[in-house]
Amino acid sequence: MRIQNKLFFIILLYSSALIGMMFLLMQWSIDRGMLDYVNTKEAEAVQPVVAGLAAIYAQQQSWDNLKDNKRQFRDLLRQHNIERLLPPPSRKNRNREKPNNRRPPPKNIAVLDKQLQPVLGRISHNALTDSEMKVNQIAIVHNSQTVGWLILPKRKEITEGFELQFLEQQREAFIAISLLLIVLAIIIAFPLARHFVQPVNRLAAGTLALTQGDYKVSLPLDRRDELGQLARDFNELATTLDNNEHSRKRWLADISHELRTPLAILRGELEAIIDGIRTPSDEHIRSMQQEVIHLSKLIDDLYQLSNTDIGGLRYNKSLVNISQLIERQLNHHQPGLKTEQLHIELHPAKTAIKLWGDETRLCQLIDNLLNNSRKYTNPAGTVRVTLDKDDDNMYITIEDSAPGVPDNALGQLFDHLYRVDNSRNRSTGGSGLGLAICQQIVEAHGGHISAQHSELGGLAIRFSLPLDKVTTGWR
Repeated sequence: MRIQNKLFFIILLYSSALIGMMFLLMQWSIDRGMLDYVNTKEAEAVQPVVAGLAAIYAQQQSWDNLKDNKRQFRDLLRQHNIERLLPPPSRKNRNREKPNNRRPPPKNIAVLDKQLQPVLGRISHNALTDSEMKVNQIAIVHNSQTVGWLILPKRKEITEGFELQFLEQQREAFIAISLLLIVLAIIIAFPLARHFVQPVNRLAAGTLALTQGDYKVSLPLDRRDELGQLARDFNELATTLDNNEHSRKRWLADISHELRTPLAILRGELEAIIDGIRTPSDEHIRSMQQEVIHLSKLIDDLYQLSNTDIGGLRYNKSLVNISQLIERQLNHHQPGLKTEQLHIELHPAKTAIKLWGDETRLCQLIDNLLNNSRKYTNPAGTVRVTLDKDDDNMYITIEDSAPGVPDNALGQLFDHLYRVDNSRNRSTGGSGLGLAICQQIVEAHGGHISAQHSELGGLAIRFSLPLDKVTTGWR
């Protein structure tokens, strides 16, 4: 059975049960209220009898006269037409009635003295001691003192009269109202069930689309409840999967291109030598060696990135003086930067900076950033390295002069195999993995790296690394 049908029947069943309980409770309340009303009215109706019994008691200041003349009590009941208020006799007793219709007073109609001892009439002890008070116990008062009690049975049910007609009319009205409410529950339950199930159906359809590779699917965000939040999370998931799919395809295309280019060159060189077009000279061999070196470096970079992604890259951390490391790496790159006619500026921190890290990976980080500036900075430009720190982190900024990077490319510089030059010109020797590796190294040390425009007119790479709290003040 579908969820919508289950929800519909649950709502309908719950509503019907609630309506049925309300019907029974209201019917019970009205029946009980009407019965109490009738008993109260009957107790008020026998007040003339109570007054007559008080007068009989006043004649001799006792009940002896009434005890000796029981007919007087029956006549008093007939005089005030009290017998009509009493429950009708059963069919069995009705058949046994005498022709003159002079039966004794019904059971449980009696007169008691003030000590609750019978004067006349029949009354069971249970009727007086029952906690539910099955009889009306009406005091007989003479000279402001209770001298006796008139016991009148309470009605257990209403069997005749306008009261019974009223109860029947109310019961019929309640039944009609209950049926109307059930019909309304049916009318409301179906759209309500569909209202709750519709987003679930959308989510199921969207999930099916995701399993079939359609990551463009999107759910409408027209709700503000938990199902609306679920729809928003689903859309975020679909967007993430779509981006990952695009990244995967681009990653495969970029790797294929980067691997195919040196292999094509090597194949062409070898085929030319085999066909006798070229002689195996030192120049040709060095050209093929450069392609092998480039291919080997690309594979090593890919391997390093893959190890970092799967957590297989190990870092051997120790106390590192980052100030000395920067100066040492700048000295190593000095000849290459001068060859490109680039001017170097170093702005060291006021005090030496030491941190806990992997010295080899940090050297690789600085080398990649300096090589990136050397490759893409115009001749006669400037490369500036700035060190700074605060209480918690150290900051290194490596920036260069023109050319700069477009605004829309700043956020993609750390993507795998991304290069601003879409023509993939390999004259610079870059593979588009250097900054991605830098990001992995910085994040492995608990830091953050970002790209921004440099005031020199080129690109500025700024990264932060957490300081070692114990050794921050060392010299």
